[in-house]
Amino acid sequence: MFMKRLCVVVLFLSCLKVTLSQTKSDYEGIMMEVFTTNGYNKKILPKATSNNPVEIDLSFVLLGINEIDELAEKMTTTAYLVISWTDPGLEWDPAEHGDTDNIYVPQDDIWKPDIFLQNGFTKFKELGGSFYYIPVEFEGRPTWMPFEVFESRCSLDTSYYPFDEQICSIAFVVWSHSVEEVEITKSTYGIRCTPEFNANNVWDILSISSAISRETRESKLTFTFHLKRKSLYYVVNIILPVVFLGLLNGLVFIIPADSGEKTGYSVTVFLSLVVFLTIISTILPVNSEKVSLFGIFLFLQVIIGVMVLIVTTMQLRLNARSTFHPVEGIFLQVAKLGKNTCCCQRKKNRRILPSNKIHIVECELGNNEKESPPHTDYTPADDAYLWCDVVTGIDVIGFWCFVLAYSVVTATMFSFLVT
Repeated sequence: MFMKRLCVVVLFLSCLKVTLSQTKSDYEGIMMEVFTTNGYNKKILPKATSNNPVEIDLSFVLLGINEIDELAEKMTTTAYLVISWTDPGLEWDPAEHGDTDNIYVPQDDIWKPDIFLQNGFTKFKELGGSFYYIPVEFEGRPTWMPFEVFESRCSLDTSYYPFDEQICSIAFVVWSHSVEEVEITKSTYGIRCTPEFNANNVWDILSISSAISRETRESKLTFTFHLKRKSLYYVVNIILPVVFLGLLNGLVFIIPADSGEKTGYSVTVFLSLVVFLTIISTILPVNSEKVSLFGIFLFLQVIIGVMVLIVTTMQLRLNARSTFHPVEGIFLQVAKLGKNTCCCQRKKNRRILPSNKIHIVECELGNNEKESPPHTDYTPADDAYLWCDVVTGIDVIGFWCFVLAYSVVTATMFSFLVT
């Protein structure tokens, strides 16, 4: 039993790559051999043959999407790249150096590809820094992992805001060398999210992909993000208030004209809609080619508010007309509609005299004051249509027209937005 356990331990230890024999002198020997004896020069392109380019393996490790600025059309991500290539000048024999199979060297001491963010939002800058150390394997295989906060341009289509989906990309190119000299040939991991990935509060990642392309002169690798906006915040704080605020426009037709509040109420609702339109315009990019459907809906709300305000002003004008002006024409048809629901206070003590004995009778007003009406041949009968009937008819027509128009516009607009 003891011998069996001993064999298992020996077998296990034989499978391990023990490097306890590595010493400072082993590292110094490797550095001396590579950089002094072999005369390594970081300014020379590490090509094994003159016919084949230096092949680059580039992957993107995403730590989080920090922000997507709709107004500036900018995407900010935190990530680091995994870049590896083969450099024959960095090879050594581990057996000659205590089985040391890898070393760490400052990134400024070896050749590295000049990879830049092509669609960056700021000027070009070198990846990494002088304090970065690059692990190098004995086969001459460096692995460079520069950490960056990338700011890239992202053209946004806000037509379906806030239920929109966006396609944003991050493109890296080899800037100085042509594709015959340095070429990105593969991306082993593509885009990879680490366990430390921080989800964005506004955007969900639907899919991610990578694609290598060979441009006219340069090699290019593009990482693409398919994003979808989380709309709950916008529904609760913008959409629902606008919808309910728009409904308030219809209530102006329920307020009696004699209350004196119709115009003030209409102006208040109109100004509130203008404020929301201003808020929306400040968070959307300036784009004349693609306009947000929600912005159009809000603009239609403002137009409806203007129309309601015009109708309300006309109603007050008609309501102030003297009862000694006959209701005729189209106003008579509107008055018939509002006759049964007329809320005005009809004048009292009117009599219709024969035509050969027409004379003016004083009217008793609601405030018990006497008024001498202008001379006219018309005196309304008790069952005649008055201007308050016209105003009430306009209220009935306006209310139901508003309900119909608002329902159609709202249902149509949000069916486009959601689907």
